[in-house]
Amino acid sequence: MSDSLEWLKLGGNQLTSVPHLALRNFSRLRQLDLRGNLISKLDQHSFESYGKTLKFIFLQKNCIQTIEEGALDVLESAEWLYLHSNEMTELRYDTFKAVIDNLHVLDLHDNPYHCDCSILWFRDWLQARGQNVANLPRETRCNSTKELAQRPIVKLSNNSFVCSSSAPVDHPLTLLTLFLTILVFCMCR
Repeated sequence: MSDSLEWLKLGGNQLTSVPHLALRNFSRLRQLDLRGNLISKLDQHSFESYGKTLKFIFLQKNCIQTIEEGALDVLESAEWLYLHSNEMTELRYDTFKAVIDNLHVLDLHDNPYHCDCSILWFRDWLQARGQNVANLPRETRCNSTKELAQRPIVKLSNNSFVCSSSAPVDHPLTLLTLFLTILVFCMCR
């Protein structure tokens, strides 16, 4: 059966993780339906040995809080990805970068997103291309920070955040400027 099975429905079975070991030999699997389970995390092994052929992935109505970086990387054929109605608070670019350009449908609504600078890539993608791909029936909204609560992510402005570079300061002129600024500040006190 593992050589011929293309559609597998495992929804509503109280699974707590993606059964990747049981699915490792399903080389032709195109649709995997895991909706309505108790899955809380997608890790690097979740789709490891069988995910290259998956086109339709249904993970909605689980308890997914975390998608580890690299967990979706093997999903090179993915076209439909349903992750709505979970417990995800983050949308990191590194998590979705491998699949984002191939998707025809991306459903991420009804998650309690923490809106900070790490979500700006998603807002930009939605504004540029994503509104044709992302399924936002109730609009994907921020759920944290008093100022942004219940605001649609697609309508956030750059002024909504104070984003600073996390790049290390390694340029000599930048270090000198930083040193002089600190020195002047200390002298003025």
